[in-house]
Amino acid sequence: MLRMLIKNAARDSSIYFTTGVVVAALGFTTLPIFARIFVPAEYGLLSLALLIVSLGTVITGNWLISSTNRFYPYWKRIGKLDTFYSTLLFSMLLALIGFCLLGTLFYLLFRNSFSGKLRVLVPLVFLLVPLAMAMEIFLTNFRIKQQSKQFATFKLSRTFLGLFIGLSLVIWLQLGIQGILWGHIIALFIIGGMMFRMLFLTNNHCQLRFVSLSVIREFAAFGFPAMAATIGTWILSGADRYVIEYFRGTSEVGLYSMGYNVGDMCVGMFVSSFMLAIGPSIINVWESENRELTGELLSQLTRFLILISLPVAAGISVLARPVFRLFTTPAYYPGSAVIPFVAGGAFIYGLSLLAYMGLGLAKRTDIVARNYFSAAGINILLNIIFVPKFGFIAAAVTTTISYVLLLFMNIKSANKYLRWVVIPRSLFNSITASIVMGGVLFLVIFMFANPLLICILGIIVGVIVYFATLFLLKEFHPEEIAEMKNFVRGKLWKRQD
Repeated sequence: MLRMLIKNAARDSSIYFTTGVVVAALGFTTLPIFARIFVPAEYGLLSLALLIVSLGTVITGNWLISSTNRFYPYWKRIGKLDTFYSTLLFSMLLALIGFCLLGTLFYLLFRNSFSGKLRVLVPLVFLLVPLAMAMEIFLTNFRIKQQSKQFATFKLSRTFLGLFIGLSLVIWLQLGIQGILWGHIIALFIIGGMMFRMLFLTNNHCQLRFVSLSVIREFAAFGFPAMAATIGTWILSGADRYVIEYFRGTSEVGLYSMGYNVGDMCVGMFVSSFMLAIGPSIINVWESENRELTGELLSQLTRFLILISLPVAAGISVLARPVFRLFTTPAYYPGSAVIPFVAGGAFIYGLSLLAYMGLGLAKRTDIVARNYFSAAGINILLNIIFVPKFGFIAAAVTTTISYVLLLFMNIKSANKYLRWVVIPRSLFNSITASIVMGGVLFLVIFMFANPLLICILGIIVGVIVYFATLFLLKEFHPEEIAEMKNFVRGKLWKRQD
C-alpha cells in the first residue's frame, strides 16, 4: 500500500516537476529580456505590483483554496459533489463582492501612501486579483482530484500566453510595465474561462438549490485561519521588499528581486512540485482513517524532498555568480549575493510545509496561523533593524532565519497530531553528497571562464556527482533502483490504483 501511494505521488510529482521546469526555464529566458528592457528601479516597481496582486489573491481566495484542498475528498466520498461545487462557486461570488468593497475602501484610505508610479498600476492590480484568485481555485480543483495532466496543461497555457501577450505589448506598443500586467490579465481571462466551463458548467454540478450555508461556515472556519497563515507566508517572502523600498530605494528592490527570483525559481520549483503532488495523497490516506500509514507516508516523502531539493539549493548557491553573468546585465550582478540565502530558505520552508501537515489534517489552522504570524513578525522586526544599515542582503539573511524559526514552531505544534519523522541517515547522506557536489562545482568555476559553459557543465557534472555519491553511500534500496529503471522506461507514468 505504501509503495503504491509513493508511486502515485512520484507520478504526479514528475508531471508537476516537468511543468515547474518549463515555467522556470521560461522565467530564466525572460531574465535577460527584463534585464535589458527594464532598469532595476522599473523591475523593482513591477515586483511590488505583482506582490500586491499575490497579497490580494491570498486575502480574497486563499480560504477557498485551503478548503477545497481539505474538504473535496470528504464530499467526494459521501457522493455530494453537487453541494460542494455549488457552495464553492457561491463562496467565490461572496469573495469577489468582499474584495470590491474592501479593496475600494483600502485604496481610498491609503492611496497617498503609494508612489506616483505605483499608483498608476493600481487599477490593473484590481483587475488582476479576482482573475488570479479564480485561477488558483480552479487549479486546486484539478490538483486535489489528482488530474495532474490537466493542471499542467492549463498552468503552462496561462504562463506562455501571458508572457507572449505581455512582451508583445511592451516591445511593439511600448506599454512598459503596464504591458506585462495586461498580458497577465488577458491570459487569465481566456484560460480561466476555459477552466470555469470545465469545472462548473459540465455535468450540471452547480445549482443554487445545492448551496449550503453550513458548508460555507465550515469553509470559513477552516479557511480563514489558513488564509491568515498564508498572509504570514506572504510577509515572510515579500514584505521585505517594501522595507527595502522604504529605507534603501526601488533600485535595491530590483536587485533583491532579481536574486530572489533566481533562487526561488530553482529550489521553489522542486518544493512546490513535490507539495502539489503529495498533498492529495496524504489527505486521502488520512480520510481513510489509516493514521499509521499516513505517518509512514509523510516520513518517506520527507526523505524524497530532502534528497531532491537540498542538492538544488547547494548547486544554485555555488553557481550564483555565473548564472547572473549569463542571464542578467552588470547592473544586476550585486543581486547574486542573496541567492544562497534564498535557496536555503526555500529548502527550509519546504521542510516546514511537511512538518505542519498534522495541523492541516487535524483542522488546526488557527495554530498554523499563529506560527506563521510569529515568524513573519520576527522577520519584519529584523528587517527594520538591519536593512537600513546593511541593505538588501540583510533581508535575505533575516528571511532565512525566520524560516528556521517557523520550521521549529511547526514541528513542536504538529507532532501531537501527526508525528513528523526525518530519517537521519538520508539527511546525512544528502548533506554529504551535496558538499561533494559543491566542491566539484567550485572546480568547474575555477577551470572555465565562460558562464554558459560553466552552467551547462555544472548541471551535468553536479547531477552525476551527487547521485554517484548517494549510490556509494548506499542510500537507495534495490527496490527503489528497480523503480527508477521503470520510471526511465515510462512504466511509472501509469497510475497504480
